[in-house]
Amino acid sequence: MTIDVLGHRMPDVPGWREEATDARTVFDPWFVFAAERGYDAPSHIEAMDREGIDMMVLYSSRGLFVTSADALPRRYVGAVCRAYNRWLADFMSHDPRRLFGAALVALHDPSIAAAKRGTRSRSSG
Repeated sequence: MTIDVLGHRMPDVPGWREEATDARTVFDPWFVFAAERGYDAPSHIEAMDREGIDMMVLYSSRGLFVTSADALPRRYVGAVCRAYNRWLADFMSHDPRRLFGAALVALHDPSIAAAKRGTRSRSSG
């Protein structure tokens, strides 16, 4: 499955089968329950229990591509990072003793990466 971000093609997700039309045929059948629930936080905990995993570090997949696309506007990349990090904090709040997150950081402009939510950088782009 390919995603286009502002005219920049992001790489495909490894293991994804475009021809799949049903969650049961996309990935490993062992985790169909998670796919059918949209990989929500409770399904992550259930999958961890099935696999005997005590704790998990969550990190962005496609978001990493956005932060490395130099041609994307800096403020746009900063906004994507802030949105992902807000989502991540909410996701981890389901079980903060077991779910840990690696924040997504805008590498295009240090002032945008360091800005607190709701503040604007003087940088253009």
